[in-house]
Amino acid sequence: MGEVREGDVFLIETVGSLGVELLSEVILNNREKRNVSIILPKGASEKRVLPAEGTEVMVLGEDVHAERLYEILHHIRELPEGSVLVAIRLDVLFLLRPREAVYMFMEDLVSTVQKKKIILIMTVDKRNVDERDMAVFENLATHILDITEIVKGFKVTLVMRVKKSPKGSTGFCEFEIEGGRVSINGPPNAL
Repeated sequence: MGEVREGDVFLIETVGSLGVELLSEVILNNREKRNVSIILPKGASEKRVLPAEGTEVMVLGEDVHAERLYEILHHIRELPEGSVLVAIRLDVLFLLRPREAVYMFMEDLVSTVQKKKIILIMTVDKRNVDERDMAVFENLATHILDITEIVKGFKVTLVMRVKKSPKGSTGFCEFEIEGGRVSINGPPNAL
């Protein structure tokens, strides 16, 4: 995906909870080096996302009022420069807030992390976001990773591609997560 710089915004487009394992790896690998905070929708399984104790969690409740979003933004402004902020399933905001409010929150969030030189990694479930909303997320991101599953018979293959990066984009390739390690293989045979 190219060199990661402080202030970069990563978008992981996925289906359901695919990609959470990748996020867990990012958190584990950066835990000692950086302050890590996570934004989760209420009801998300924290145990699947939090591989390290002491990781700070901000929960988006069922009734996400504008005050809660501004409270989260204020808290992010207080994070140390160079922190990692992971936002899980931001598409849920579209179920809880008007579209324009989500757009404004996203613009404020990205502006804040770029000013504070915080690395933002966010996931969006592609099934819950229409093309217009996805375009807003993609426009704000500096890097986009598209993760999906290919089902052929009884075999499920995880594939990903870099959709946007300073180094350009790539085609789909297979990947596996085993024993906490991510291994990337060649192009998927199922395509």
